Amino acid sequence: MSKQIQKSGDNSTQVQAENYYAGATPAEVIQIFNTLWENNFPKLQKQAMDIADQRASELKNEIIQELSTKAPEIIENLSTPRKQNDLFEAQKGYALSGSEALRKTLTSLVCASLEEKDESSSNSIILSEAIKVAKNLSSNHLKILGCIYLLKQLRFAPRNVQHLLDLFQQHLLAIDINEINFNVSEFLNLEFHRCVIIAPLQKKVFVPLMRETYPGIFSKGFTIEHIENILGSMSFLPKNLIVENLHDPKLLQIGIANEEDLKTFKLEQRLHDKVVKTLRDNRMGDDEITHLIKNKSENFDLFIKNWDASAISACRLSPVGKTLGHTFLQTRIDLPNL
Repeated sequence: MSKQIQKSGDNSTQVQAENYYAGATPAEVIQIFNTLWENNFPKLQKQAMDIADQRASELKNEIIQELSTKAPEIIENLSTPRKQNDLFEAQKGYALSGSEALRKTLTSLVCASLEEKDESSSNSIILSEAIKVAKNLSSNHLKILGCIYLLKQLRFAPRNVQHLLDLFQQHLLAIDINEINFNVSEFLNLEFHRCVIIAPLQKKVFVPLMRETYPGIFSKGFTIEHIENILGSMSFLPKNLIVENLHDPKLLQIGIANEEDLKTFKLEQRLHDKVVKTLRDNRMGDDEITHLIKNKSENFDLFIKNWDASAISACRLSPVGKTLGHTFLQTRIDLPNL
């Protein structure tokens, strides 16, 4: 048995206390908590159920409203197990969240899923996965995916630099770009849910991304002698393939904004490859593009800084991330289906 010794100095008073509690004891706290739980849990449970039922009803009504604009036979696809599970997952996700952005995104995802007749198709599987993942994402996550899709997946056909920047600003404002949180934790969460792959070595800051995506908008221009030396006589080239340069009317350039637009000319492969090489070789440098963008839109500076400084410029969208980004954008701007 241990012996406790307590000493004090002269003219001092000794006070020893064991297991002293200023308030309730642990046993009393547990009893209070149990009493509160037993008295309030049924009431809290009913409130939660009422909220969940209300949200499920909101989602159902919105889905019905959107389906009313589509072919009536689509609703028959709801009889399959995958489609019913998609609807259940969507209702469960919105019941837990109540976010308007999520409700609209889930509505579009469910309707897109119902339009896919083949349950085993890649599209059906990706849509089902997107519905499951969506319920774990915040409105901010959806905005980030929409922003990445807008800059890295969409291809506009702008008339010039100013038109391109105006299109970006219009669409970025539609997804509340000024409210996006660019904290790294947001991107790690998206990576955890397999929406993005963060690849620092493939980071694309804004200006090089624009240079790569819209080479025709940032073309330096060339002389007629130069282009005929590479592509042959202008008289044998398709109409509007070669046009006046956007930045110097004395020069010429390839008449497209981005490489995908080249499909409309239906060039034979050898000429197509020469045109693509000419387009890429004739792009402005990063400093020229930076100066050009700054002169055209000072309001774009903050977004460019956020894009360049955050993990968003290093993100690549997964198939699920593309589906969620595209679907979220569709709830804000007019976009064709994937």
